[in-house]
Amino acid sequence: MMLTLGGCANKAVGVYSGGEPPFSMSVDLKSNGNAYLTTVAGTEQGTYTMDGDKVVIKIKDVKTVFTLSPEGALKDGPLGLTLKKEASK
Repeated sequence: MMLTLGGCANKAVGVYSGGEPPFSMSVDLKSNGNAYLTTVAGTEQGTYTMDGDKVVIKIKDVKTVFTLSPEGALKDGPLGLTLKKEASK
């Protein structure tokens, strides 16, 4: 499964955020395949894989799927959220 993180995954690595409280969310995708999803309920750690333009985040037994847009945003998330990639610091 880790092989799916080569190449395309580099485009996905980064921090994304969007939404308005209480429906705001941020996602931090690491180059090692770890994912951190933060909502008002706190931060959960899991993993992610790429399937074409889909970013599949798995935390415990729950999968959350986003579409990585050509502009570099994560779209079609929970509640229709679009998360924009934050500038590198």
